[in-house]
Amino acid sequence: MLVRFQNPVTYLTNPIGDRLPPEVVKAFVALGYAQRGEPEEAMERAQNALGGGRLNFIIEHVGDLTHRMTHMLKFIVPDDGYGYVKDKVDKTLPTLQHTYAFARNFRANMESSARYYNVPLSEYMLRVNEALAAYAAAHAKLPVYNHAQWLAREAAIALGQQNFLRAELRLSSLEKMLKTRTTWWEAATAYQLDANGQPMLYQGPSSPLQSNPRKQITAETARLHLKNRTRYKTLNKLAEDPRVEEIWDEDRDGLWASLVPGYNWDGCSCIHESTAAELIDAMRYVTKNEP
Repeated sequence: MLVRFQNPVTYLTNPIGDRLPPEVVKAFVALGYAQRGEPEEAMERAQNALGGGRLNFIIEHVGDLTHRMTHMLKFIVPDDGYGYVKDKVDKTLPTLQHTYAFARNFRANMESSARYYNVPLSEYMLRVNEALAAYAAAHAKLPVYNHAQWLAREAAIALGQQNFLRAELRLSSLEKMLKTRTTWWEAATAYQLDANGQPMLYQGPSSPLQSNPRKQITAETARLHLKNRTRYKTLNKLAEDPRVEEIWDEDRDGLWASLVPGYNWDGCSCIHESTAAELIDAMRYVTKNEP
């Protein structure tokens, strides 16, 4: 069971009250400072590769979340970064909630930058893809100890993988935790200790499939269809393609399919078409990223 400690209002006005165990404080603060190392450097390189645009802004603020929610817990009156984290989520989530418009803007920025530097778009995108992949890989190395930290880290990884839908979903979950000062305190300071009294790494939400092996085959089949979030049953077959991560419908803005890391469609990690038939046909042009 995750440990919670006393009401934040009482805690923050009573420095003599309960404290996070020193081992937990040490681990949380170390996570905050680790974000300032390789992930921060990878962010700066990705910003240089992008050359501007909304994604340039978003990778900085989302990437900073794990730092902001942890590094100030070392103070006499510990700070869970509520104001900083809420500000950064409020700055970035609304843009990502318009998935199609954001992806279209990103593509337009890349085309404009390629023209400005007088290089082929494919060459420019290769440099951008490599920088963003390095950003994702750097964040993936960060150890996390609770669900809030995991959401922040996974949002940054999703941005680096250019999976803007997943990034939006992770940030939306964080936003719910930030609803009140109390709910955020409980989420940001949750931890679990092992038999030696050390904080345990958080591996992410448990899969319901693991708890009932008898349903493994049936559930696996259902999972493939759950990748198809549209009303078109004809896209269930497309959902079974191992290159496809998720399919969804943006209503008037058409159908989208996100690709697993390592594949691209015309340099993008998502496919966008108007009809189911066109989306299926577009898979013919999905290629593997160059090493």
